[in-house]
Amino acid sequence: MLREQTDEAYDYCRGVTQRASKTFYWGSMFLPPSKRKAIWAVYAFCRVVDDIVDEAIEAQAQRPGHLSGSRSPEEELEYWRCSMERIYQRGGSDAGPIQLAWSDMLERYDVPQEPALDLLQGVAMDLSVRRYETFEELYAYCYRVAGTVGLLSCTIFGYHDEAALVHAVDLGVALQLTNILRDIGEDARRGRIYLPQDEMRRFGYSDAGDRCFANAAFPKIENNAHTSLYLPIVIAIIKRLANACHHYLRRMSSHGYILLLCASKSVNMRLTWAWHCN
Repeated sequence: MLREQTDEAYDYCRGVTQRASKTFYWGSMFLPPSKRKAIWAVYAFCRVVDDIVDEAIEAQAQRPGHLSGSRSPEEELEYWRCSMERIYQRGGSDAGPIQLAWSDMLERYDVPQEPALDLLQGVAMDLSVRRYETFEELYAYCYRVAGTVGLLSCTIFGYHDEAALVHAVDLGVALQLTNILRDIGEDARRGRIYLPQDEMRRFGYSDAGDRCFANAAFPKIENNAHTSLYLPIVIAIIKRLANACHHYLRRMSSHGYILLLCASKSVNMRLTWAWHCN
C-alpha cells in the first residue's frame, strides 16, 4: 500500500473525528502519532456506521415509510460487515479511506475483529428493537454499541493486565446507560424505550403508558414519582464505574498511568484508555 494513500486515508479519518467531536479530537492529540492515527480510524468507523442508523431513523421519523438513498440501512451495515471481514482476512478491501486506514492499522496493532462485528450488530438493533424486556437484554445492547469500543481501543493504547479489558467494557456500558437516562424523552418521542420493561411494570408503568416519557417535561430526576424507576440503572452505572475506576486508579498510583476518558455526546461511542507516561 502506498504511503501517500494511507496518509490520505488517515487524514480522512482525522477529518471525520474533528467534525463529529471536537472534544474527542483534541483529546486524541495527547496520543503518540501512530496511536493517534489508529484511534482516528476506529472513531471514523464507529461514527460512520452509527450515522447510517441515525440518519435512517431521522428520515423515518420525518417521512414514515420513506428512506432516501439507493441502499437500505440494513444493506449498508451488511456492506460494512463484509468489508471488515475482508480486511481481517487480508483479502483486500473496497478501497474506501476508512478501510485503507484499518488495513494499515492492523499492520501495527492487533485490534480484534469480533468487537467490530459486534458493534455492527449493536447499531443494527436500533433499526428493529424498540423495547428491552430485561436489564440483561439492555446490557447486551450496551455492550455492543459501547463496550466493544473499549475492546477495540485497548490494543492501541496498550495494557499490561487482562482485567483492563473487563473494566474497559464496564466503563463503556456505564456511559451508555448514562446516555440512555439522559435521552429518555428524546428516545421516547422516536418510539424507543430503553428502560427494561419488567422494571417499568414493577414501578407501575405500562407499555401503553409510555406517552409520559415523550412529554417534553419528562423526565425530571427531582420528581420523586419517577426517581425509583431510575434506581436499577443508576445502581448498575455506579457499580460499573466504581469497579473500573478502582482498577484504573490503582494502576495509575502504582505505575504512573494517565487515564483519559472521552465520551462523545453525539455518537454511541465511548473510548476509555490508559497508557504509560514514563
